Amino acid sequence: MQRGICNCVCTLVEKIEVWSCGAFLAFLLALSRVYVGVHYPFDVVSGVLVALIAFLLVR
Repeated sequence: MQRGICNCVCTLVEKIEVWSCGAFLAFLLALSRVYVGVHYPFDVVSGVLVALIAFLLVR
């Protein structure tokens, strides 16, 4: 029983690490798009909002 609980906690911690790394990389990518001048800040924020809404609907 003890081992099963530990495995669940480790899995949850690993998921949090993966999601935070992914979110950080997405943030850097969005920031680079604005910095390079390819997109306006409003475009990037709109894209992030659309992605979050799609994520919440699919999840």
